[in-house]
Amino acid sequence: MSRTGYRPSCLENAKTAKAYQQLFLDAGFQPVSIEDEGQSLKDMIADLKRKLLMAGLGKTLGVAGNIQYCRMVFARDQVNHKADRP
Repeated sequence: MSRTGYRPSCLENAKTAKAYQQLFLDAGFQPVSIEDEGQSLKDMIADLKRKLLMAGLGKTLGVAGNIQYCRMVFARDQVNHKADRP
């Protein structure tokens, strides 16, 4: 059914992890190992969020072309990134 002005989301037809797994099994694939990469994806999203925040800040300040490198660590991430500090 189509509504006027309706734009479908890329997640509209999303399936559960189990449903995707079943699609591959039905296609003849055999699992070698199953890994949960949820935390890695969350870390990647947090890193992207920081980069986008810095890009927005740079644009707001008018120095977007002058930022070479900037590393931000939010207070809640201090515990997780103590080992990463130079």
